[in-house]
Amino acid sequence: MTNSEPARTVLSRAFAILDTFADGEPEQTHGSITRATGLSPATAHRILAELVDWGAVERTGRGRSRIGLHLWRLGALAPQGRELRDVALPYLQDLLEVTHEVVHLVALDENQALYVEKLESRPGVLVVSQVGGRLPLHATGPGKVLLAHAPRAYSTRSSGSRCAAICPITRSESISLTRGLIGTRDPTGIGAGGRSWR
Repeated sequence: MTNSEPARTVLSRAFAILDTFADGEPEQTHGSITRATGLSPATAHRILAELVDWGAVERTGRGRSRIGLHLWRLGALAPQGRELRDVALPYLQDLLEVTHEVVHLVALDENQALYVEKLESRPGVLVVSQVGGRLPLHATGPGKVLLAHAPRAYSTRSSGSRCAAICPITRSESISLTRGLIGTRDPTGIGAGGRSWR
């Protein structure tokens, strides 16, 4: 460890490296990992090599890394997500059959939308969501549905200040977002993402 690196355990550094893959970035370069974690290049390289050996991370052959199958298999054993998916899957399939649109199963994970399942009938349609990925609540259709039906104190806290604008048309002002949440509570049960994040 260099003098400039924070005093962290080896395990916490390994977790920090794994976390870089969690926020919509399925592949990372060595440079992006060092920037995101604050680790020195040598430390990141050493821990990354151990993660590769264990199967938590795998090389893609283009100077990039991604989550490995060993870690994926362990994650698939988590009961909460698996049970939720198993119960919801028949309804997701029915919805896919009726709408022929992308269908998501999303859970509230702190201040983000966690994508538990995703079904597509038209693979050519570009949708950035991915199973296991997380996106901001205020900038996604599913996230707005979760916010709209969350306890009032939670949705008020989430929409009470300016949110980060993900793209030029993201509703980031609290008033605009609050109006959008009211619309999402419409009896039709439809929540519009407003192209804020596909």
